Amino acid sequence: MTYHHYGEATGKVPVAILMIDENQTILLAEGDGLSAFAQFAGVSAPEAVLGQQVADVFSSIPPLVAGLLDSLDGKTVDTELRRGEQIWELRCHPVQWEGKRFKGAVCLARNVTIEREQVFVRNAVVEITMALRKAESLLDVLNVLFRELGAWLPINRGALLLREDQGGRLVNDFFYGRWKEMSKNASSPDLFAWMMVMGRQLLSTGQPYYNISHMVKDDSAGTVMGVPLIAQNEPIGVLWLGGETPLRKEERRLVEALGDLVANAVSRVMQHEQTERRLRRLAALHAIDRAITSSMDLRVTLRVFLEQATRQLGVDAAAVLLYDEKMHLLRCVLARGFKHYRCESSTVGLSEGLSGRVVRSRQLLVVPDLAQSTIPLLRTNMVTEEKFVAYYGTPLIARGKLIGVFELFHRQALKVDSEWLNFLQSLSIQAAIAIDNAQLFDDLQRSHAELEEAYNATLEGWVRALDLRDRETEGHTQRVTRRTLRLARAMELPADQLVHIQRGALLHDIGKIGIPDTILRKPGPLSEAEWALMHKHPQYAYDMLSPIEFLRPALDIPLYHHEHWDGNGYPFGMRGEEIPLTARIFAIVDVWDALSHDRPYRKAWPAERVNAYIFAQAGKHFDPRLVEIWAQVFDIPLPAKSRS
Repeated sequence: MTYHHYGEATGKVPVAILMIDENQTILLAEGDGLSAFAQFAGVSAPEAVLGQQVADVFSSIPPLVAGLLDSLDGKTVDTELRRGEQIWELRCHPVQWEGKRFKGAVCLARNVTIEREQVFVRNAVVEITMALRKAESLLDVLNVLFRELGAWLPINRGALLLREDQGGRLVNDFFYGRWKEMSKNASSPDLFAWMMVMGRQLLSTGQPYYNISHMVKDDSAGTVMGVPLIAQNEPIGVLWLGGETPLRKEERRLVEALGDLVANAVSRVMQHEQTERRLRRLAALHAIDRAITSSMDLRVTLRVFLEQATRQLGVDAAAVLLYDEKMHLLRCVLARGFKHYRCESSTVGLSEGLSGRVVRSRQLLVVPDLAQSTIPLLRTNMVTEEKFVAYYGTPLIARGKLIGVFELFHRQALKVDSEWLNFLQSLSIQAAIAIDNAQLFDDLQRSHAELEEAYNATLEGWVRALDLRDRETEGHTQRVTRRTLRLARAMELPADQLVHIQRGALLHDIGKIGIPDTILRKPGPLSEAEWALMHKHPQYAYDMLSPIEFLRPALDIPLYHHEHWDGNGYPFGMRGEEIPLTARIFAIVDVWDALSHDRPYRKAWPAERVNAYIFAQAGKHFDPRLVEIWAQVFDIPLPAKSRS
């Protein structure tokens, strides 16, 4: 009797086939996977096993012997064999020769190592991805990531080192488990210094690091693995993981696969946090502006200014010193955050101390450690009693004229970036404007106009940043804003409403900052789950913008521009004139522009096809009356049926 049908049943999958008779003697050993299986089982000469006892040949694999013997008793056996990082699937069946009597058994062994690795990695990535989507801050990302990884990997420590914008340095602020405890111990810096050096190397090569005999003396981890995090071709940091036992091959592959996933999640929340921080700072500027315009009492204005400055810049204390032109000195008029220093009784000569240096240079002065400063400290109680460490002083200048000095103090070393410094400069301009306003009220309107222009420039800057993130729609926001304003003017909407329409159009897609790059830049169709997440961007926009009072009148477009005239839109399913007029106007322009330009999932439509679509959607997607106005304003011929 021949048994070739077993090999035929397996197709092209490499398998090893073993058969024994009722005396447990090996009758058959063949298959294109036999050599690999023999090596796995520790058998040096698979061609010489015929006629030998199965228990003798495969003594190192008891489950294989047991499976064959059980099959001699008429049982079908399915099991897995593991040795090292290899996994083989074993299936044993009884074989009948005479009637119903079992006279032998056959086993098929198949190497499923790669298959199991792929399933393991795929399942883990799916679960971790779903969990990370719910993270709304960088701390959330870290907590979710390490919690989920603990369920899949034998790790008990981790670290995320983020790359600073300038110089490529890594910031060691985020630790987990054992390393979190060690990070608080200043006497054990070796591990983190090594992480910094090795992390920069990983970012330069783009390759992961794995070591099962970790060499840093501060830590007893048996296994350390580092993965570079790269988002949109930009290195953003390094993920380090550690544990007591070595990682299996599929576990290492999972960590490597997490690189892009974690990088995108970190990038998304960092952009989201940066946008929220900018919104808060813009709101702070606006609050100061309101104080300037609503009160002629300089102390009231400066009190609002110092409150916003210390909160948004994250410093312990701040003071405003005004220039006394007659006495040729600086006089402190208001301060916040000091425990012992009495601002009102303090004066400083223009040639003395830190504030005098600011006046003479008319530039920002940074002293990262006051105890080590080479500039004489006139107010020594700033160090001895207040225990300040860092100092920042910037001149207050309005219309080319020195107004005073704005000083910041912090009781720890202060980490700042270019955005922080730019905001400090904006605050300094605000303070100078506030003081100059109290002194020269006649210049108020011009100063207010400059601030309004700064708001709009800031909004446009955000939009440009969003367009750069989603390069496939670059320029879309500026185009639809111009066309929406043109259409609104043709409808003779009030001038004050046009300002809100412009802001709403500019910010209509700001909510997409909360959508992951994997969805926003996906070249193909979105899945149902991805569409569900995409449909949240109007609500994200509302959540981000509604806390800012001066942007609230502009929210109709970001929140409602995907509502349809017939009620089939989102997020609320509004219909007809329930939808705000400005959102109905914008919806036509937004769709027209989207169809007229290339997108990742399709090419731009010809103008005739776009116009035909707009007309066809009148009464469905769009307000039919506004479609007619749109056609008139942009000189688009009405369809024959509409003309009749």
